[in-house]
Amino acid sequence: MTVFIDLIGSMIVRASMVLIMLALVVVLSESLYNSTIQENYKEQIITVQDVIYRDLMRIIPDSGIVSHTSNRMTFYAYTDSTLSYIGRVTYDASQIDNSTGYHRLYREANGENYQMSNNLVGNSIFTYYDARGNETDSKIHLIQVKLCMPLISSTDTTYSNNVIKVQPFNL
Repeated sequence: MTVFIDLIGSMIVRASMVLIMLALVVVLSESLYNSTIQENYKEQIITVQDVIYRDLMRIIPDSGIVSHTSNRMTFYAYTDSTLSYIGRVTYDASQIDNSTGYHRLYREANGENYQMSNNLVGNSIFTYYDARGNETDSKIHLIQVKLCMPLISSTDTTYSNNVIKVQPFNL
């Protein structure tokens, strides 16, 4: 009789160990998935920042900025790698994603319009400063670009702000 009790006890212990291992695999899998998504967002925001920075650094001296608001900016810049072609560049973040409340960022250059990011932009992406560091709408000297990156956890999605400040040579 004690042999059967020992067998049943060992089976319960083994089953418990298998369940613990399965739970561990599930937790590790979810953690890997979340960290992969987080790394993808980081790569996306770095790419978007690099493109915006490159465009702003190539603003044409005399033509400069055509129009600007907190979520839309149009300017003339060199749009090719040889710095020989001048094109009109527009960044537009006025469309809102209803599921998150964040804006989508679009870039239009050389007649081509494409979506740069989905849900990386808050209410205000561009802030403009004068030479003294005061916010301004004229005589722009410095442009601040603010992008938001989702920080994903198993319970909630929050956003962190990533800010770059660009001082174009030609302004």
